[in-house]
Amino acid sequence: MLPFSRVNMFAVLLCGLILFVGCKKTDSSNNNNNNNNNNNNNSNLPPAVTPVGVPVDDPVTKTIGASGGSIISGDGIVELNIPAGALSSNTEISIQPVTNEAPGGIGLSYHLMPDGTKFSTPAKLIFHYTDHDISGSVPYLLYIAYQDSKNIWRADYVKRNVDTVAKTASLDISHFSIWSAGEFLVLKADVDQLHHDENSHLRVVQTYNPPAEPNSTAPGEDELPPLPVEIPVEDQYVLNWRIDGALPNGTNGTFDGGGSHITYGAPSTIDEEKTVQISARLRFNAPMYNNGQVVNPTMEVILFKDITLLPEIYKFHMVARYVDTLYGNETGIYTDYAEMDIIVENNNVRISFIQNSPPTVAPSSFMVGLCTYTYLVDQVGPINFTNNCTGYVGLNPTTHKNEVGLLLSQADPHGPGGFDLTCPADHTADQHSPPPAIMGFDYLAVTFNLINEPQLVTYQSSPSEKITYELTPN
Repeated sequence: MLPFSRVNMFAVLLCGLILFVGCKKTDSSNNNNNNNNNNNNNSNLPPAVTPVGVPVDDPVTKTIGASGGSIISGDGIVELNIPAGALSSNTEISIQPVTNEAPGGIGLSYHLMPDGTKFSTPAKLIFHYTDHDISGSVPYLLYIAYQDSKNIWRADYVKRNVDTVAKTASLDISHFSIWSAGEFLVLKADVDQLHHDENSHLRVVQTYNPPAEPNSTAPGEDELPPLPVEIPVEDQYVLNWRIDGALPNGTNGTFDGGGSHITYGAPSTIDEEKTVQISARLRFNAPMYNNGQVVNPTMEVILFKDITLLPEIYKFHMVARYVDTLYGNETGIYTDYAEMDIIVENNNVRISFIQNSPPTVAPSSFMVGLCTYTYLVDQVGPINFTNNCTGYVGLNPTTHKNEVGLLLSQADPHGPGGFDLTCPADHTADQHSPPPAIMGFDYLAVTFNLINEPQLVTYQSSPSEKITYELTPN
């Protein structure tokens, strides 16, 4: 059993965290003793000032009057509940999704309009979140923020109410602006899907200003403290990194680096799709709030990030070609071919875009002795694949390498459609054999190596005829 999991994550939060973001210094004589707890205080960080988000999709608009009402964004993420008496008259209320420029922001931001609207009684702004939204963080590390007229982001992590059952974060607000939800502490990964030997850079970052007086503003007042720029957590506050609760061992991947930044390396071999959970254990030394109240004192937090390991995807274009030198020489070469696309993923083989071509003879007329043979066109040759072609992946017992085997179903394959035979007057046709018969098979089989390299597989059935399979990686 893992020492920590998603199930007991909140128990970890409530039993243990020491917030690394720092507490306010109160006595300069204690600076040396408290240095380890205060060197990550963000109160001196500049506030985050960003461009205004760009509109995404169309706004949702609804008329709400003095009796109150609700409006929900088109994507269902944001809900605004306006109580009776908050507005004095009918007002066209709109929610316009915009790109999220807030540091640590999740999903989109939402422009509540019309600008300048104020409420006599606070309205409730609700953000709905998913597990994917807070991947790398936990619900009680969510903030709700707005962008003021100077493009400064101002955030609340104290009065907002997180409902972990309904998966919502809500806040009473008194005015309209661009609003966003985000995480003030999160484990981020540059890439969360990897193939073998690929890397992902992971880092723990924070966007946090410790509130000096958490209850200094009344419910609904929007003069929130500035949201600082995003910075890495100091290395000393990251206690350890783990993969599925254990140290790297090669088969589950590797770590390079330490502190707040590491590089995770995927294993050299990935046989099937699976997920590994990267965790960072941190000290946390400031209180966590919910609905204006301090969450039970904690000493440590563990952040989790899922990385999906994907087996290699192999894509090939294959041309199957039948060639027969009809009389054992280079006069009159009979050719038939077909092509298809092949995808191998998770040891499953998919065959698509099968195209059969009619056979040809070059030259179309040729001499054998004193007689002339002229090929009669036929639309079907010895290669005529159907959509019932199948494939499998297996291990070659000799090379110990994976191979792909194809069983290629055919429909009525047969040889040349015939020839017109013309001989001089002093020769008779029965003095010469007709072109040799070319037999068709209900199935053709081929195996090739599972590698992303060009390959040519040849089967020689007689001195004059052969089938080649030419594979080109896409």
